[in-house]
Amino acid sequence: MQEQCKDFQAYDEDSLLELEEGAEVDADEDSAPKSKKDKTVKRIKSSYKAHYGKTKSAIDKENNHILGTQATCLRFVKKYKGMPKVCSWCKHAKAPEIRWKWVTDEKVWYRWYDNKWHYWGPSKSGFTAAGWTWYKGYWHHGGYVYKFVHGKWYRFQGGKWVFYRKRVPLNPQAPRERPICRPFYKLMKYGFPASLAAAKMPRCKVGSGTHAAIFMWKDQKACRFLGGKLTYQKKQTCKIGKPHQWKRVVRCVKGAVISHKGLDYHTGKGHVKANANVKSLGMRRILLEDEHSQSVGFPGKQVGAAAVLEAGPMGQKNDKFTLGKILKGKFKGMYIFQTGGAFKELIGAMGGVDRLGGWLTHEKPKMKAYQVWKLEQTTEETTISDPAGKWCLTRFTENDSTVVQLPDNTKDADTKAEHGLHIKYSKDVKLAPCKGLATQYWYLSKK
Repeated sequence: MQEQCKDFQAYDEDSLLELEEGAEVDADEDSAPKSKKDKTVKRIKSSYKAHYGKTKSAIDKENNHILGTQATCLRFVKKYKGMPKVCSWCKHAKAPEIRWKWVTDEKVWYRWYDNKWHYWGPSKSGFTAAGWTWYKGYWHHGGYVYKFVHGKWYRFQGGKWVFYRKRVPLNPQAPRERPICRPFYKLMKYGFPASLAAAKMPRCKVGSGTHAAIFMWKDQKACRFLGGKLTYQKKQTCKIGKPHQWKRVVRCVKGAVISHKGLDYHTGKGHVKANANVKSLGMRRILLEDEHSQSVGFPGKQVGAAAVLEAGPMGQKNDKFTLGKILKGKFKGMYIFQTGGAFKELIGAMGGVDRLGGWLTHEKPKMKAYQVWKLEQTTEETTISDPAGKWCLTRFTENDSTVVQLPDNTKDADTKAEHGLHIKYSKDVKLAPCKGLATQYWYLSKK
């Protein structure tokens, strides 16, 4: 019994209760009569042998043996759960690294990863033929990534997930764009002039010998499209007889192969493409102008469901940003701050509106005015305002986060009291009218 149950911990307990009656029989199922309940939905176009490396009979036999063994082991543990050896084994047994679940209705295995069950197939071996491999939670073939969700197969192509089919073929072909088609005039029949005047005319000749085809010349690019080459033909201007007969035809070529690149395995989505209109100036920290040991970032505070900008010790969570300069368009010369990590989002005014006391959050890049900033410097002391220079990033007083009560540093004064530096400030960083206040200046650091 110990030998039979040695791999008991490698299976999901929920699947043990779904064993059908008679599952322990190791006889070939092909010889047994099949009921309506035993009907299996085939999810592949090729044979089981070609797809999984095993016949349907061998797969069924393997699954019956696995499920039968699991049921036997479960009954043994339940029957002798009071025995010291069984109790001790259950306490010290490690959690399985790979968990499986057998779905009786579908007669397939599901495998647990990424905190949910994923379709695997009728055999635990999965796809074992024709170049199929399992990597980082996805199936791969020919460089393309596949996943099975809610009874449908999806393929990652062109930077996004696209519905493929309900059943996947053994050797799926690479996806292509739509065919490219163009009209041409093809010479169908030569004329038979009685008297003529001749002149050389360019033509596009496709093929050679008796199978060659002649098309009217457009340009070199059009001739290459047909796979032909430039040749010259005498133009016959008929005075008596019949002219050449031309026919308008359409020729097509295969569309370009759609790329399989761009999947971010961490997020399960496509990588965010770099904007050709933005020049990256590298990483920056936004430090407090009068205290360079403090920076702003997104340490975790939320308003509603959105993370908001806060001041805190330098090195706090999410306090590094990629500074980008806009090269052309409406906001040419302005700047954006992109968050790091998997989000690649832009700092902007919450709700898309610049207003007094407005929070700063990060959202998907839209390149709107509320995500674009005007800077005086990119590596030194600077204000950070909206493109119009009306609203600035500002620190607020500790006891009031809705009304601006900030010191005015525009007056000449030597004392901290007159500069207002004795006031305690909250961690909140919001928008306020630009007035050249001390709390509206920041220091952009590359370190």
